[in-house]
Amino acid sequence: MSLLQPFFPLTSTFFGLSYKFKEPFLQEVFACIKHMNMSYVDVMGMPTYERRFFIRIFTEQIEHQKEVIEEQQKNATASNGKGKRVTRISGNAVKNYSGRI
Repeated sequence: MSLLQPFFPLTSTFFGLSYKFKEPFLQEVFACIKHMNMSYVDVMGMPTYERRFFIRIFTEQIEHQKEVIEEQQKNATASNGKGKRVTRISGNAVKNYSGRI
């Protein structure tokens, strides 16, 4: 028995993403679920432009945080790692310190 020919001859009988599109899509889904605490259902129901918007905004936020941290580290190392003393204490005062304030 022969199979019926499709009404519209197609090259593929399955409508789905090819592997080259599927892996980046799944990476976006993973990032949304893992790092942005979105549910799988929300991410899958979200239009592509919204999902990519949220990923872009999240990435910009992380980059800004890294810049702030780098600036703070740069400022901390600019003082050669030495603390700033408010009052001077003599050696004898340290030796005689009893631990009470």
